[in-house]
Amino acid sequence: MKARRTDDSSLPGDWRITGTEYSNEDFAELFLDSFIRIGKRGDGRFQIGLVWGDIRGKFVKDGGEERFEFEWEKDDEDGYACGDGWAKAGAKGVLRGEILDASGDWVKFRARRVKARGRGGR
Repeated sequence: MKARRTDDSSLPGDWRITGTEYSNEDFAELFLDSFIRIGKRGDGRFQIGLVWGDIRGKFVKDGGEERFEFEWEKDDEDGYACGDGWAKAGAKGVLRGEILDASGDWVKFRARRVKARGRGGR
């Protein structure tokens, strides 16, 4: 079955990255909060260790499986970097995915949705 774009995704939101497997020490989590933010329009941002980027992608369904496919880039005082990635919902509310950069380095991640705080909440 051919993948098709969908606009009614359950994937948008803020996700805290809880586990990683990586090919390069730059992806190591260190003491930074690692996250991926997926917007309803396919925009967003991620940070895993020392690597971060702005993302733009699309939601697709393939044989009943939904995933978010994206490209990312950053351009700052440390230089330009880019790549691509994907994320999909797994069992028990866990988001799983992979982020690759143009040099071939990669990180696989697991994440949990960040619960939204209520107005005026602590």
